This record gives sequence, C-alpha cells and structure tokens, in this order.
Amino acid sequence: VLVTTSIVSPAGNTKLYAKYTTDSIENNYTVTVEHFLMDTDGKYPDAPYEITTKLYKSGAELNVIDVANDYDGYEYDSEKTKTANGQLPATVTQDITLQVYYMRNRYTVTYNVSANSGNWSDGSTKPVTKDYYWGQDVDLSSAAQKADYDFLGWNTDSTATEAITSLTMPQEDVTLYALYSGDVTAKFVDSLGVRTVTGTRYNNTKDVVITVPDIRDYDWSNVTSTNTIGWNSNTDINAAESKKNEITADTITISSNVTYYAVYSAQVTLEYDLNGADESQQPESVTVTAYTNAYDLTNACGEKVTLAQAVKHTLEAQEGYI
Repeated sequence: VLVTTSIVSPAGNTKLYAKYTTDSIENNYTVTVEHFLMDTDGKYPDAPYEITTKLYKSGAELNVIDVANDYDGYEYDSEKTKTANGQLPATVTQDITLQVYYMRNRYTVTYNVSANSGNWSDGSTKPVTKDYYWGQDVDLSSAAQKADYDFLGWNTDSTATEAITSLTMPQEDVTLYALYSGDVTAKFVDSLGVRTVTGTRYNNTKDVVITVPDIRDYDWSNVTSTNTIGWNSNTDINAAESKKNEITADTITISSNVTYYAVYSAQVTLEYDLNGADESQQPESVTVTAYTNAYDLTNACGEKVTLAQAVKHTLEAQEGYI
C-alpha cells in the first residue's frame, strides 16, 4: 500500500486510491522448476536442461502438471519426480524449487536373420528384439550365418549389398536385416594356363553372371593346321560330348564353382613313303581330325584309318608299312 506522508488541503471533496505493485502483494511465492532430460544411457544428468519460474499465491495448490514442459522424444517421469520432491501436489506456503524429470522414449530394434534365408548360430531363425533409447548407438555386433555364404552385417534394407557400420536409434521402431554374400568361381583352363573369374551372390540371389574369357591359341606340334573349338567342362577328351563348345555367349550364369577346358582340333595327315618302291604304286595321303583339351594337352583323340595295301619292291615283297 502506498501511503503519502504529505498533508494536502483539498479545495473540495477528494477520493484517494491505493496503489499496488506485484512485490507488494503479501504471500506471492516463486516456484522454480528445474527440468532434467534423460541421457541416451538411461541416466539423468546433474545439471538441468532448462529452468523455469512461476508465481503462486499463498495457499495455492502446486501440481506438477501445471509446471511440466513438453519435450519431443520424452515423457514425464512421475516416479523419479516424486522421489526427488516428495509428495505432490503440495500447498504453496513459501518459495519452492522443484526438480522435474523426463524419461527418454525407447524404441525396438528387430534383428531379422531369416529374410535372406539365414539363421543364428544355434540354428534358430526367430527374430530377436532389443529396446534402445532414441539417440542411443544400436549394437551391430551380433552375427548370423548362412550355408555357403559369408555374413556381411546388418542393414535396414533387406536387399542391400553392403552393411551399415553404425546406427543411431531414431524415434521409431527399426528392423535390421542380416546380409550375406557368397563367391562362386569359374575356372577357364587353356593352353597358357588357368584364369579364374569370381562372381558374388548376395542375400537370396543364387546365381551370378560372369564374363567368359577368350581362348588363347595352342601351338600344336606336328600337325597340318589347328582350330579352337570352344570351352567344355569334360576332362576326358574321349567322352562323347567332350569335343563340342558348351559356351555360345559372352557370359554364363553359374550357381556353383565350375571349371571349363579349352578344346582344340587339328588336321593330321597320314602320308606313305614307299622307301624306294615304284612311285606308281604311291597310296594317297589321308587327313583326319584330332582333338585335345587343356585338361591334358598330351592326350589327343583322333580317328581310325585303314592303311593302304602293301606295295612290291624290286628287292622283295613287303608285308606292310611301318
């Protein structure tokens, strides 16, 4: 109340009004609120995230709902707040400091090993779940397995071919898929050695397309001419299907390890030397095709021929040819 000490002689009837300020109201108390936000490890920090104040009249009821804030990704922690402050609501009779706590929301990560046909080390294909606070680092160390494939890691995309190296938990549930890769090789053996072409299968992919190399020439000795037939998977050149080209395109699709051998053919000529006999009796030469493959170039497969009849010599009759 503002009281004047001056004496004024009014000229007529006068009314005086009382003047007030906020500080002059009796029993007007300040409630100070310290807001604590949970860290990603599930613990509360020592220092508040924010401090707010609010005025209450003496005798007013203090309810935490009236002083709590809304924070994205957090929920009011009633148990922690009650433990820190005692019984609430309370009646305001003096200045008060409150500690209000907010839990960080948790979300679920589902680890899926079976979407890409894998399993856990114990053979189970059931998904495993684990809860994380948002903002927390997600554990990516768990390993899965798949026959004939290597475990690559985890990804939120089941069709990915590379694993993620880290993941911060978002404010939503997440599914992580186990990724797998498996190499298959095609070996191509020709006269100059082996060339290996490797293809990688990912996840549920069973086949891989690889590029077929060219066959290098073979320097076949003591033949009339040589020819390259193509690639064949048979090792025995005498087998019925071993002399044909099995690959007719620039690429092949394989699902397991394979080996192909270069097949070569040559024109081989049989000639007769009369060794001094009458040249009028000279038999005609015979040319046939011989085959070999790079599995064993020393092993050739030719054709049977019938030798010409023996010729007579002035010295004596011969039995045949050597």
